[in-house]
Amino acid sequence: MKSMAVLILMAAQVTSIRPPRVPDVDEHDMSLQLVQDMKYISERTAETLAVPSCVDDPFGLLGPGGCIWAAAALTCDGSLGPKLPGVSTWMLCPATCGRCFCSDNPLVFSIGGCPRMSVLGCNRVLSDLGVNLTVGDLCPTSCGWCPGSSTPGTTPSPSLRDALLDIYTATNGAGWTRNTGWLSAGDPCAVPWEGVQCENGELVVLRLDSNNLVGTLPDSINQLSALRILDVSSNSLLTGTLPNIGNLTKLEHLIIAECGFHGNLPDLEHLNDVLTNFVFGEIEFPLGYPVLAVIAHVEPVGNSLEGDLDDLAKLRKLEVLNAAYNHLSGTISEEWCSHANIRIFDIINNEGVTGEIPDCFNQSKTLKKLSLSATGLTGTLPESMFAVGSPIEHYEISTVWGLTGTLPSNMGENKVLKTVYFDELRLTGTIPESVCGASNAIYLSFGTMFGLSGTIPEACGDMPSLQVFALYNLQVSGTIPQSFERLTKLTYLYFHDIELSGTLPDIFHSMNDLVGLYLNLNFDLHGTIPASAMNRPKMTTFAASTTGLSGQLPDFISPRMTFLGLANGNLSGTVPDTWCDAPVLDTLWLNANLGLSGTIPQCIGKMEKLGFLRLDNNSFSGSIPAGLVEISGLKDVRLMHNKLSGVPPDFSKLKKLRGVDMSHNPLGVDVNDVLVPASECPELIQLGCSGCGLTGAMLSTSFYISGKSGGGKFPLLQRFLMADNYLTGPLPPSITYSLFLITFFDVSGNNLTGTIPGILKEADGIIAERNPLMRGENGQLPFFITPSRLTKTYGDGTYECAIMQGVATDIIFKVDPSYYDYAHCKCSKTFWGVPPNCKPCIDNAICPGGDAILIPAGYYPSPETNPTHVLQCYDDAVDSNPCNSKNKIPWECDDGYSGRLCGRCESGFYSVGRRCAVCPADSGIIGLMVIIILLCLLILVAIKKWAKQQQLLDLLRLLVFFAQVQAVLLSGSSFLWPVTVKSSLGGPLQYAMVSPSILSCLAGLSWFSFEGSVTSIALVCGFWAVLLAMFLFGGWFMLRTHVLNIRRSRLGGYALQQTSSASLTTPVKFIEADPSAPDYPGILISVCKIAMLGTSFLYLPVTVACLAVFQCETDVSNGKRYMVYAPDTECSSSDHNYDLMYRVSLALIPTVVAGLPISLCIICYILRDPVKRRSVAYKQMFEFLHSMYKDDCYWYFVVAVLRRLLVAVAVSVVPKESKIGLPLLLVFLASFYAHHKAYMPLRVPLMNTLETYSLATMLATYVCGTLFSSNLTDTTFTTVLLSLTLWPYGLLYILLFVDLCAKGAGSTSLSRLMAAHSIFEAPIKFTQRVNEWVNDTTLERVVPFQPPSRRPSGNPQNEKECEMTADIEAP
Repeated sequence: MKSMAVLILMAAQVTSIRPPRVPDVDEHDMSLQLVQDMKYISERTAETLAVPSCVDDPFGLLGPGGCIWAAAALTCDGSLGPKLPGVSTWMLCPATCGRCFCSDNPLVFSIGGCPRMSVLGCNRVLSDLGVNLTVGDLCPTSCGWCPGSSTPGTTPSPSLRDALLDIYTATNGAGWTRNTGWLSAGDPCAVPWEGVQCENGELVVLRLDSNNLVGTLPDSINQLSALRILDVSSNSLLTGTLPNIGNLTKLEHLIIAECGFHGNLPDLEHLNDVLTNFVFGEIEFPLGYPVLAVIAHVEPVGNSLEGDLDDLAKLRKLEVLNAAYNHLSGTISEEWCSHANIRIFDIINNEGVTGEIPDCFNQSKTLKKLSLSATGLTGTLPESMFAVGSPIEHYEISTVWGLTGTLPSNMGENKVLKTVYFDELRLTGTIPESVCGASNAIYLSFGTMFGLSGTIPEACGDMPSLQVFALYNLQVSGTIPQSFERLTKLTYLYFHDIELSGTLPDIFHSMNDLVGLYLNLNFDLHGTIPASAMNRPKMTTFAASTTGLSGQLPDFISPRMTFLGLANGNLSGTVPDTWCDAPVLDTLWLNANLGLSGTIPQCIGKMEKLGFLRLDNNSFSGSIPAGLVEISGLKDVRLMHNKLSGVPPDFSKLKKLRGVDMSHNPLGVDVNDVLVPASECPELIQLGCSGCGLTGAMLSTSFYISGKSGGGKFPLLQRFLMADNYLTGPLPPSITYSLFLITFFDVSGNNLTGTIPGILKEADGIIAERNPLMRGENGQLPFFITPSRLTKTYGDGTYECAIMQGVATDIIFKVDPSYYDYAHCKCSKTFWGVPPNCKPCIDNAICPGGDAILIPAGYYPSPETNPTHVLQCYDDAVDSNPCNSKNKIPWECDDGYSGRLCGRCESGFYSVGRRCAVCPADSGIIGLMVIIILLCLLILVAIKKWAKQQQLLDLLRLLVFFAQVQAVLLSGSSFLWPVTVKSSLGGPLQYAMVSPSILSCLAGLSWFSFEGSVTSIALVCGFWAVLLAMFLFGGWFMLRTHVLNIRRSRLGGYALQQTSSASLTTPVKFIEADPSAPDYPGILISVCKIAMLGTSFLYLPVTVACLAVFQCETDVSNGKRYMVYAPDTECSSSDHNYDLMYRVSLALIPTVVAGLPISLCIICYILRDPVKRRSVAYKQMFEFLHSMYKDDCYWYFVVAVLRRLLVAVAVSVVPKESKIGLPLLLVFLASFYAHHKAYMPLRVPLMNTLETYSLATMLATYVCGTLFSSNLTDTTFTTVLLSLTLWPYGLLYILLFVDLCAKGAGSTSLSRLMAAHSIFEAPIKFTQRVNEWVNDTTLERVVPFQPPSRRPSGNPQNEKECEMTADIEAP
């Protein structure tokens, strides 16, 4: 019945597997209520002197010592009632047994009621049992040999003494608990030897049970051939294998339970017809043993014997097989069903036994008890086990997870059924009502079968013999049947965690034998507690914790009540004073009922037996009653979380007090008012007064008695709880002399100072946090503490510190980080700095914890040391960003970049927009310079030799505009281009923008940057502005002074003459020039032209640079403004570079940026008269401006400059990161293209085609930039698309250049050279066909200007005038 003990242990607990229990409920408290049950049973049994000491127990009514069970009868003279109607206990106690005695001490009495070997002699008084009886009174002749006597006239075998001495030596006889006479020289059968019984000079009984045998049994035990009883049970240190017992042919009882034997079972074939009792599992309790009586039974130390279960079936005389807690294997064969004598079949905890339960146990004639728990059986429960005629009275089947199916529907058909214990099975369905038909059943228990549901059968109220009804850990729901009021014999009603609902019915009036009522963990059980439920005359236990019961507490409880548990409920009101009249109440749990209020009854001191009091987590107020300290046996008091106040009573009177906790009550007293009286409790283990408003400093005298050896107080204290008070000062040094056994020390949340004493090194927990003034010596941790790898956050999560652990022990150690000067702390993730001053991580930064702040790629710390902000850097390409792109630690700009936002190119690099490219190597620079010089010489030679109409210069002007706009798209706009595109195209195009940055590579300079670019360009443009002024002034002066005098050599001796009154329609006359007119140097005109052309060439880069100076943005980290195009340059006069750029830009904007367009507009206005445009003076001054355009589009030179201005505005005036900049640029480029297509203004048709394709290429570049920046397409595809637009333009430009050179050369050697070599044949023919196609389809052929001929005529002057007029009007 061992598993029944487990059931009762579970029944006693108030814990639940579902909601959490109330704090501070420990395992010790959980078992107290049933300990009290046992105490009552023991006391009641001691009052019953009606026991047969030597009798068989066929009805399962007797306990150890032959006692009638308290559950069966109360007096020896009374009838056994429903057990055996008409049979009295004296019928079971014949005169041969002598006087009946009642005792439940299994250490004194053994099988059949015979005394164990703890009795010293037949004539000794058993004073330890508290009765005046001798052994002779308990040892009648029917018991056989009595200890201390022998049969006269017998002589033992000479080998008997030697065999016994071998046993004594092999099992450390000197250390036996009982070894009287074992080394005496006398005959073991003549002189009393403890545990030895002889008969006719032969050893027949050897009882050494519970005698501390250590070692192994020797083989010499096989010499005791007459042995009938061998009992060495309950010797856990008796180990090894079992010796050979082949000579023990008379052995009837082999009891080796609860030892440490292992190996195989011995060969018992010679005992097949002898052995009746084989117990090698646990000490067997008699059949019908009351369930609650085994609560104090200790888990046995099992053997580990192996063997086949069916081999034991050959023991034909076997009546008791107790093989529990071993390693048997095999199956249960049907041979056991036909066994002639087996009464007890117990194979508990033999997992090797498998297979199914035979469907034949109902055929057995003798089987009374079947115990199959904790085996490997499978299948279902055979219904035949409960069929009519089945002899089995007791079933114990638990922890057999292989059993499935449902409970047999015929369980009630077995009329001899007395006990059913089913637990931890995979059975489903419901509890069959048929089980209620077992009218003789005294014990029904179904537990831990989560598939078992339904309701409690109403018919079970009609079981007149039922004493124990237990349901636990099931899905059974519903209400308690009203029919249960008819269970008048019920002693225990156990409904634990089964989802009861409804109210608790008033069914207990007739249950006068009710001892225990268990209703724990039924959350839906509500309503009030009936008065009859708690005042049954024999009730010792009422457990209804963690339910929905509410209302007032009943006024009366049973006078025999030892355990009363009503924790975790909804009870209200006060505790009735009448409860003080419970003289034997040992445990009172009323915790966690917030509705309970009022004061604690002052009469509580009348509960003389009270040992455990729990009133915590309620609403009690007032003072702690002084009568509490009058209960001398009080062991544990828990009053936490109430509203109690005032000075606690003098607990020094409670010498057995083991725990007192008054935490979280507003006591408001000095800490020593608690410590001093508590220190006088010698057995105190826990002292709790956290959150009580205690003040003052702990005195040394509270822990140590000065001048007394070993004067430390609190010798057994393990838990010291003084958190959340107002304690001051250091921990007293006297703690070192007292708290030797401390395991948990909590003084957190105070104002303590000093250090943690080393005496606490053995504690499991030291909590001293929230004491900001405590400091370790030199900021060090105690010597027994070291930081672990785990951390805990502090400071609202801003920093984390290592969780401390013991150096050599597992200890919880908590102090403020200030205790060790934050030496083991670091800032948490998303914070940075030095604890405790950790700052939130800056936006866009990465804070991995600690003092480091990581700046991700593409971001810049501002300022670089101790940053307050992290700014996003500008991408320098679609796949590149200069700000720490490689995620280096510490942060740094990429190679070649420096300054704020990494916006400055270092020495050895030149800027391509925002990208810093590596300057070419020395050989590359030299080669590049050579190529540039050769190109310049080639262009100059071509212009000098072949281009009389300046067409090559016009072609160069188109190329420069194209290159500059492309440079703006690739480098100066918001487009993000791949690094490869910028490297291959952006760098060379910087020459078109006259970038000093790339020129610095040639010069080997390092000071060039954006501001250097602006300054240098501004200085160059200033020079060109001076030349432009000279050009304008000189032109104006020459036109005004010498408008009618032009050198004869220029126009064949004729001069243009026009009167002031002439209109545009007046014929223009050519007159002969004055030979004496002053001849101004041609160099002046050349210089003016160069100045004008140079200014026009530099206009776009200068305008972009000047306007960019005024585009600034605010740095959120310091409030300063910085240039967008030069993030390292502050927009302030305090910055020398910016101040210079600002001043230069202010000077250039009116003179160049605005001055050039205005000047050209004025010139255009002057040239609006076609006659003036054709005059020699104007042509000499301004023809180079509009010579490349057709006459009706002469004003297009102004459009060319305005186009540059609009491009500069789109990329410089509009913020670079603005969403309107790029769309505005698209509008401008599209308008340029449309305007050009509408007018086709260039004289040379192929140049018109080139310019059209040039503008289309700009639009295509814009589209490619959009694709790159938005990642809409693959980078490779977009790169190919860009190449397909640029290379045709380059090819077309080269072909046009070759064509112009060929036309200018005429029949020169260059033309012949080109015609002579076939390599030029295809390009020339292609160019000619393109020209012919363009001329035929789009434009009329342009007639070159011819000077007037000097042919003689009748009227020479008129002829000259007409010829000149015709020439002028020619297109």
